[in-house]
This record gives sequence, structure tokens and C-alpha cells, in this order.
Amino acid sequence: MRAKRQGNLDGLCGAYAIVNAISQALDRPEYMEELADHWFQAALLSLPKRDFPEVIWIGTNPGQLRLMANGVVKAIRRGTNRDLELEVDQPIKRNTSKTLAEYLYKLETLQGPATALILGIEFAQSTGGGHWTVLKKITPSEVHLLDSDGLRKLNRQAISLTGKKDRLVPKETLRIRLTKLDGEAF
Repeated sequence: MRAKRQGNLDGLCGAYAIVNAISQALDRPEYMEELADHWFQAALLSLPKRDFPEVIWIGTNPGQLRLMANGVVKAIRRGTNRDLELEVDQPIKRNTSKTLAEYLYKLETLQGPATALILGIEFAQSTGGGHWTVLKKITPSEVHLLDSDGLRKLNRQAISLTGKKDRLVPKETLRIRLTKLDGEAF
């Protein structure tokens, strides 16, 4: 599956992450081709007008990301002619993981069929800024991503939960689950 790509001059990785997460949870390319533009628009239309134009070049915070994801779910409920239902939640309310290994283990337990996880990354000082991306899989040495900006993987030695490395932010994890498709419950 290929990720939709984020533009080089925008901070809309959150909207792209939502579209890519829904696509991963569905695992049906025909939906992606037909509906990705609608999902992207629904994500942005879910934000209050006062958030524009800053979200375009600054990006979205965790609250805005949740608002957009829930907005897409509502738009799907209202507008789709398919029997499609999704659920959005924040499975990690507080950062209880003391180590990267504990957090990655938690992600593995949250991952499953018809489920996608959006991760928040805070880049180290040299790069600066934050980013939203979708988890594909975790291996002993890497975290593989479905990413709008072309980031394919993170070396586990180069990331942490604290400190000067690129940081994953556990409490910003967002889960999108497919609960029903074409009459079949998940």
C-alpha cells in the first residue's frame, strides 16, 4: 500500500495520517482511491475556522487531530452509501511507559486486524517540530511507518520517549478501528 504524500510546503501531516490510518484499517485500495479526497476534506472541515490558516503551515496539535479524526468518522456515517463504521479513541491517556520498549510493546498489543495507530513524533532539536504518522509494524530494530512525508522507518536506537533523540509521545497515540464493513462486524 502506498501512502498519500504530504505537500512540501504544508503542515497537514495530521490530515494525511488520518486518511492513511483509515486506509490501513480498511485494507481495501478501492476505498482509498474513491474516498481519500472526501476523507481529507472532512478532516479539515472539522476544524474551527479560527484554526486557519495556521494549521496549514504550523500543523495540528493532538486535540485538533482527534477533532479531525472524529469529523471524518461522522462524515463517513452521514455520507457513505456503504455499510462502513469506524471508531476513534485515544488508548493511552497518560504516559505510563517508562521505556521505549514498554511503549512499543503497548503499541503491539493495540495493533490488530482492522486497526491503525497514529503516532506523534517530536523531532530532535536539530530538526525541530513535530509530525503525525501511521504505524505499520514493529521489528526488533525498527519501527516501520505509513507516512505522508516519505518517512519509512525509525531505527529504535535513534528514538526515545525523553531526551535529545527524536521522541515518540505515547499519550498522543490515536487508534482508528474498523467496526463494520459491508454488514460484517469486526
